[in-house]
Amino acid sequence: MRSAFTAGTLLLMAILPCAAVSAASARGPAGRQVLRRSTPAILHQTAELSGGGAAGAGLGSSVAVDGKTIVVGAPAESSSLGAAYVFVDSGGTWIQQARLIAPDGAAGDSFGASVSIAGSTIVVGAPGHNASVGAAYVYARSGVSWKRTAELIGTATAANDTFGSSVSISGTTAAVGAPGHGGTGAAYMFHESGGKWSQSRVLSPATGKQFGYSVAISGPNFIAGSIGTSGTGGAYVFKQAGNAWNQVGKVLTPADGSYGNRFGEAVALSGTTAVVGSALHSYVFGGSTGTWTQQAELTASGASEFWGVSVGVSGSTIVIGSNLGYYPAYVFKKSNGTWSRSATLSGQDTLFNSKYGSSVGVSAGVVVVGDPGQNAGGGPGSGAAYAFTASGGSWTAGAELSSRSSSALVGDSVAISGSSALVGAPGANQYHGAALLFGGSQAWSEDASFTASDGAMADELGLLNIAVSGNVAVVGAPHRNTLTGTAYVFVKTHGVWAQQAELVGSDTAMFDQFGFAVAIAGDTIVVGAPDHGLGAAYVFTRSGTSWTQQKELSLPSASAFGNSVAMSGSSTILVGSGAGADVFTGSGGSWTHRASLAVPGGDAVSISGPTAVVGAGSGDSASVFALANGKWSRQVVLKPAGGSSADKFGASVGISGTRVVVGAPGRSNNAGAAYVFSRNGSRWSETDVLAATDRAANSGFGISVGISGSTAVVGAPEAASYTGAAYVFTIPASKATSGRPVPNRR
Repeated sequence: MRSAFTAGTLLLMAILPCAAVSAASARGPAGRQVLRRSTPAILHQTAELSGGGAAGAGLGSSVAVDGKTIVVGAPAESSSLGAAYVFVDSGGTWIQQARLIAPDGAAGDSFGASVSIAGSTIVVGAPGHNASVGAAYVYARSGVSWKRTAELIGTATAANDTFGSSVSISGTTAAVGAPGHGGTGAAYMFHESGGKWSQSRVLSPATGKQFGYSVAISGPNFIAGSIGTSGTGGAYVFKQAGNAWNQVGKVLTPADGSYGNRFGEAVALSGTTAVVGSALHSYVFGGSTGTWTQQAELTASGASEFWGVSVGVSGSTIVIGSNLGYYPAYVFKKSNGTWSRSATLSGQDTLFNSKYGSSVGVSAGVVVVGDPGQNAGGGPGSGAAYAFTASGGSWTAGAELSSRSSSALVGDSVAISGSSALVGAPGANQYHGAALLFGGSQAWSEDASFTASDGAMADELGLLNIAVSGNVAVVGAPHRNTLTGTAYVFVKTHGVWAQQAELVGSDTAMFDQFGFAVAIAGDTIVVGAPDHGLGAAYVFTRSGTSWTQQKELSLPSASAFGNSVAMSGSSTILVGSGAGADVFTGSGGSWTHRASLAVPGGDAVSISGPTAVVGAGSGDSASVFALANGKWSRQVVLKPAGGSSADKFGASVGISGTRVVVGAPGRSNNAGAAYVFSRNGSRWSETDVLAATDRAANSGFGISVGISGSTAVVGAPEAASYTGAAYVFTIPASKATSGRPVPNRR
């Protein structure tokens, strides 16, 4: 069985046309052709996309926290399409729970430029959406899943209003800032009732300028920053009275303000305590008497610049940040009516030129500080956020939050169907596991992240084998429940992905590893359980929204039966075992064994119509079988030029029409490679060698492969210290037919 792991990042690569290369072939066993090419072309990476952690993503540009849930914005991710990541405290460890994206997002939207959370509701701003008209999106949590429940757009908004530059939520009320609206700026108030959000008020004082640059709401109180007011900037306080919001008192300004201070750059509100940040200092205002007055000016020695770019308040705790990485974040506590500095919080690996402190949040003894300039695992500017927890009178650094886990093993399994690529990450979330779905209809970006509703540590969802077909994905968790195993079905309905079913075999038991291999076609799923006795493969069919077991396939003479599975249509199943692979066909609920394809160690199988490919356990070849006149026979043995068993050629295989991709993760000191073979008539030619641009040793590139039409995806789970990666390649149509037939090599 395949035992290597994969992890992490989706990379986009193009297979460029290259000159025909002379090659030769040799005769293998029984006179079958062994095809090789003498000088393979190494193709070049053109872009990197990531399920988080991409260079320049700017994770940490915005942060918010409520209790044990943190949300972190990454507005520059995926060409500024943007994303927001949700982290939860699980037994003292912060783990990523979800990645939020806009369903109608596009490059330049900057989704995640602002975030806010209250209980189980998150609001995310996308000020660049629709020519910078802007938008804000509401997400609600159900169990461990987050679903979009509303898209907020202000009335009469226009281009360059940047609606969504700031957001805040308290209870069933949300505020969204649009500092570019009408030349003065505006703040839009929304109210939720019966699960529906509707606009209740537009606030736009005549004297404001860039009003709504920052917003904060707490119960019936609302404050909005207006950095252009009177040259120094100002902040406006409103109080709710029924459906109306009335301004309270005069515009708040600092006692020592001067021109260009940008007072109101950041605001925070907790009850009747407001904190307003400026380019230099931060100020505390109190409104317990109904009149809002300045109570304190918060300063720190050595921090005279941009100290107030970010502010947060919760009860008697205030946190202030600067966007200059060499300054820490400062915590102030109120005692006997006086605010005094009680702690300084620094990131573990912040740099002089990073942006630590660009965003801060505080709630119930938890502080989170964003650093969008941090060079985390994804490269320069990928960003990070840091969580701190109050313990007694001190603060403990709890975690560095990154959207890219160093042990996620992304790419351990891959599958592709049309313009959708599914990538397994069994190490994600402390080995609960996950699967990431990327869409490539225009540009490859993450569309969804799948986790099990009842997942547990060491389940390793997404380990070894996953499958996707249209709007249905199936992901195995073979280690669940002491290796009994499970397979989960996820379905996209009305644009939203959700778990539809949890599959288990009718007679599976401990150590069976049900879910070790999965395949799907239409309304039929097959799941392998190679350690169920001599092994088994279970067939499930769907009726409506219910999946039921139809058949349990097994053979008395095949050990490890079910260690790999594949389907061609909904009526042909290919099952790998220690002896090779076996073909079954189904009709009317009955499945019949049709052929045994002898290849010692069928650890990897794939099938497309009348052609099947099986990887050999010897690690030096893959065999192609063809169906003709009702019989399956070996057509060719594929081998790479100059390979050896250490290359593990055949560890993974994929076929689509006349193209075959074979993984060789052990090639070149485990840097790995994948080989493309194309058929012209009855002859197969090696047309390309796929490899990661950096070709780093011990990446395991090729441990998993998938192909659909002209698109191939290759996993490298051990890349970047087991963070992992998956690479997407596009094969031009002419490439498949122009490969020169390889003459026999003597």
